[in-house]
Amino acid sequence: METEKCVLHGDLHHENVLDFGEKGWLAIDPKKLYGDRAFDYANIFCNPDLSVASDPDIFRQRLQIVCGESGIEKAACWSGS
Repeated sequence: METEKCVLHGDLHHENVLDFGEKGWLAIDPKKLYGDRAFDYANIFCNPDLSVASDPDIFRQRLQIVCGESGIEKAACWSGS
């Protein structure tokens, strides 16, 4: 499957996204990687702890949100139902 490659943050997780008030929410501490665009979303499924990844309902809900907001097709990320 062909994937979209781009510059990535590389360390995007809950502790690296901060509210800067008037500037809004910003990601800090980038690692500047290059690769599949879906990579930076991976931590959303297991952060802040792995219980999120092991709960099928929460996993499906987050997958729906990520796919809807990012435009990444669900089939490119996960083949489950």
